[in-house]
Amino acid sequence: MCRDVTVQFSAEVHNKISSSVPSSPCDKGEWSYLNGLRSADPTFGLPRHIDNLIGADVYPSIIEPNIIHGGSGFSAGW
Repeated sequence: MCRDVTVQFSAEVHNKISSSVPSSPCDKGEWSYLNGLRSADPTFGLPRHIDNLIGADVYPSIIEPNIIHGGSGFSAGW
């Protein structure tokens, strides 16, 4: 399902991008359409700091081919 991607972009280094995300813990069990999928971050439902922020100009070229659509307008990409 995944493919190799090469993307060129500019980067900036900042001490802090935002506060912790999500703002409170969430249970991925509420999203049954994610059952059976291997997550790149198994602790994504726990509040944590952001390590990298990818711009909207780069994101589609990395994620679009691997989108999995779920309910309530939610999409996940790998």
